[in-house]
Amino acid sequence: MDRRLAYYHEMLHGTLTPRLKPLQALRKGAYKKSELYRYVEEALAEANAQLRVHGLRGLPEAIRFPISNGYVTVNRVAGEAAAGAIVVGGVAYAVSDSE
Repeated sequence: MDRRLAYYHEMLHGTLTPRLKPLQALRKGAYKKSELYRYVEEALAEANAQLRVHGLRGLPEAIRFPISNGYVTVNRVAGEAAAGAIVVGGVAYAVSDSE
């Protein structure tokens, strides 16, 4: 069963990887520099795997996966989200709520 989980997890990473080289570099930069981006991508990949193998009962594991496996920390993800900054390709973009 672990092989199936790994297969479906990595399958989603492959789907998210752009085919064009410049876009691959942009995604790689975002993955390395943004805790929030890394959390979302890893949680989505694990959710894909868990839903296919275990159904809905696997969703709590998918949500915990990026933290419990050391991809991110709660403090860094929360800090990045609270700061309202998203780093993509080494460039920080401010996020604000405007009317």
